[in-house]
Amino acid sequence: MEKQVSKQVRKQFVDLLGDTSNRGTWIPRAYVLALGGYDISAVFSALLFWSKHGKRQDGLFWKSDKELGDELGIEPHRVRYHREKLVEQGLFTKVLKRAQGSPTNHYRPNYGPILDLLIDVVDSQSDAWNEMEFLYDRYVSQG
Repeated sequence: MEKQVSKQVRKQFVDLLGDTSNRGTWIPRAYVLALGGYDISAVFSALLFWSKHGKRQDGLFWKSDKELGDELGIEPHRVRYHREKLVEQGLFTKVLKRAQGSPTNHYRPNYGPILDLLIDVVDSQSDAWNEMEFLYDRYVSQG
């Protein structure tokens, strides 16, 4: 069940997630606390980043495990493992579509479950909450 969050706050949080994801090797502590490790958090962060930079109108995007692995310094089979875990947790939807003429898995973030997960973490961890407030102030409230 999704938490009750206004549409404006939800949009600002979604913008924050995309804007702060995949900035070098920095991964918000809230991601690590919520997901239980750095590698899965790096994959999560990269997927959020690419979801905001896709060209499709339906919000779906694709990025190969090798491409993500090269970007993150993680072996492609580990990227695939973590990406599948994120899908199993309901944080991303996977859809088979054609890309460059071949059947390719496309992904889309499920922001409701993502926000629920992160809100639970930041509510229980004051350090994570302080970090997310800092990010909100820096990237959302100042435009």
